[in-house]
Amino acid sequence: CGKTMLVRYISAWLNAELLVLDIHGGTTEDDIVNVFARAREIISANQAAGNFTAKPIFVFLDEINTCVHMGLLTEIICHRSLNGEKIEESINILAALNPYRRRRKMPKTPGLMFQLHSEVPGSSSSSSGVNSEALMSQLVYRVQPVPFTLRDFIFDFGSLSLDSEAIYIRSMVRNRFAKENSDIQEMLSLAIQYAQYKVRELEEEESSVSLRDVKRAIDLIHWFNTVVLKSKRGRAVNQERKFEAATILGLAFVYYYRLGTNFERSSFWNYVSSQFSINASKRLKTLFKFISTRNAAEEQLQKFQADFCKHFVLEDGIAMNEALMENLFVTVICVLNRIPIFVVGKPGTSKTLTMQVIANNLQGKQSQIAFWTKFPSVYIFQYQCSPMSDSHSIRHQFDMAVRYQKHATESITILLLDEVGLAEHSPDMPLKVLHGMLIDPPVAIVGLSNWTLDPAKMNRAICLQRTEPSPDDILLTGRNIISSKAPASASASTSSSASAASASSSSSSSAKADDTWKKMTDHLQAISRAYHEVYTNQKGRDFIGMRDYYSFVKQVRSSLKSDSATFSQELMVEYLCRNFNGKQELIDNVIATFSRHCFDAPFTGTAPSSRFLLQKNLQDNNCRNLMVLTKNDAALSLIFSCGLVDYKTTTVLIGSRFPDDQNELHLVQQINQVKYAMAAAKTVVLVNHDNIYEA
Repeated sequence: CGKTMLVRYISAWLNAELLVLDIHGGTTEDDIVNVFARAREIISANQAAGNFTAKPIFVFLDEINTCVHMGLLTEIICHRSLNGEKIEESINILAALNPYRRRRKMPKTPGLMFQLHSEVPGSSSSSSGVNSEALMSQLVYRVQPVPFTLRDFIFDFGSLSLDSEAIYIRSMVRNRFAKENSDIQEMLSLAIQYAQYKVRELEEEESSVSLRDVKRAIDLIHWFNTVVLKSKRGRAVNQERKFEAATILGLAFVYYYRLGTNFERSSFWNYVSSQFSINASKRLKTLFKFISTRNAAEEQLQKFQADFCKHFVLEDGIAMNEALMENLFVTVICVLNRIPIFVVGKPGTSKTLTMQVIANNLQGKQSQIAFWTKFPSVYIFQYQCSPMSDSHSIRHQFDMAVRYQKHATESITILLLDEVGLAEHSPDMPLKVLHGMLIDPPVAIVGLSNWTLDPAKMNRAICLQRTEPSPDDILLTGRNIISSKAPASASASTSSSASAASASSSSSSSAKADDTWKKMTDHLQAISRAYHEVYTNQKGRDFIGMRDYYSFVKQVRSSLKSDSATFSQELMVEYLCRNFNGKQELIDNVIATFSRHCFDAPFTGTAPSSRFLLQKNLQDNNCRNLMVLTKNDAALSLIFSCGLVDYKTTTVLIGSRFPDDQNELHLVQQINQVKYAMAAAKTVVLVNHDNIYEA
């Protein structure tokens, strides 16, 4: 809402010396002491020079309730002393904080929630049995409570009213597009106002959007208008139509893609278009028909998105479904503009794949496709976040990326924060260091997360939330998986110079692939419908994800390569149990749903035993990792006593709950042991190792 900007403006107006300390979870007492030491050095230098009428000095402590040193900060503000030493009268102290208040509406949290630091009721770490992590997740901003002694010094900065915000928006639009006609300026102002209002209404939180989002939308509209939407030679330029297209794209990036459901997205465009058609003049509605017409803006957006993403080269077996297309479109544009972006979605929604595709395609002059040679190459600095991440590690990786960017003039450096949501569950709140990094960064910043972060971070970046997959998307993905070895009819003809033996071998291989394709396609549509029904009707937290579907289709495809193999109900149940098991009630429903869709008959046989499923998984070199859920840690002794694993070829790592074993050093050591076991072709069994399952 402009607290920091106001302090900077007042300091410049008063011609004052401003020292700013951006406080975050990693801020130490020395950092706080040093900023006042710098203020004293300025005073001493002025006195030594005989300048007793020097500029006033302001020390601004930003985000004071994000660190654990609230006692020291309270002493500084309330008593004007630092560790018992009086602070000079010529030093003026200002501070800002975010409110400690709960969300009105808890957001839907996709993915797995990591709770390493949750207190156990009755333990020494929990004085009242209250889970502090659960309480923190209910807050709008992840901050510490404000001490009572400090509350008398608090001034409620408040927020802009709708009328005041509209004045700001019109002013910002006029300043950026001063050369454009009044019709274009009015259209932009109205569209941004309606977008701001609708997002607040949908998210039920007034702080969900701010003037930062307005500035970001205006910057993107300007970029799309001047860089992307160029007219072809000899064709007249319709400025209104061009600006309308740029406005649709700009609003989509800042407001539309952040919405997490298809219903919310449709209601967003419907509201903007309906309000524009009601309140805009007849002339504006005639000039900008796509914004004023229901569903027209969304259709235009899908067209732009498809035209852009057709230039990407994908590896065999990867589908350009809606999730991947949106991820690529939004992420690449943000990277090119160095606008921070957080991609939020459940596991299996192509977040990591997006970065791999971008790295493979955007290679500057060496790009495979001529379209990408016009853009700089990208270089990725990856940081794997965890609940044990600290602000110094994140800052160090950011500084490394910045130093590389200074010398890499023909490429764009990307700081990739993988699983950034996990770091928000650290008690040290290390992500507060991002507040400064996300404002006009010299490098591109991409964060991948299973859940949204607090508004203080989200409104400093563009947010892309993945919606639920549609049945058509699920079907398209399945078709690409089974056609990763393309049948003869879809593959290119062999070279005429190939030998007869090679041609014969290729023909035989293509015939087998063709046969597998036919066996699968007969049932794939029914499989997709069944999975969509199971996936969308889960109760409580999601237990089944897209990766379960991917693995199921791959395993079925692999089993049907044999000439005599057929897609039977028994085969389907075996692979359903291997990929969707874990809850008895759930797997019973999965088997019943798939049987109804695929065979129009209930399954009357016996489901495979747990021992059979474990054995099949351990014998399959292409399967996923296995998680065995039992009571009283019985799994370890059972898998050894049943002969499923061998003592000589198995490495067992047992997790520890001692405090000294919860640090990042111990985490790295345990991961290295897993790597050593993998290099030696051993089976690794992890017992109670919650702290590295997400690593």
